[in-house]
Amino acid sequence: MSQEKTVSVSDFKAHCLEYVQAAQQQCQEYIITKRNVPVAMLVPLKEKKKFYPGYMKDSVKIHGDIMSPIDVEWDVLKEVDWKALKNVD
Repeated sequence: MSQEKTVSVSDFKAHCLEYVQAAQQQCQEYIITKRNVPVAMLVPLKEKKKFYPGYMKDSVKIHGDIMSPIDVEWDVLKEVDWKALKNVD
């Protein structure tokens, strides 16, 4: 992102469209001042990613059976005190 620039309210009012276009196209930020005191900031918005049903289709490949239980015990399960958990309400 480029360095932010300072612009007076009166100048911003006179050239508002130009500043908005520069913010959008050049990712320029502007601090708007009134009597040399910052009062507002104009910043470009980041483009939002558009999500739609099925946008991740074919992005994952499954190898083997993912539904059957596995015979491997996870380390985290070995560390759990199962007797203590039975008494928790």
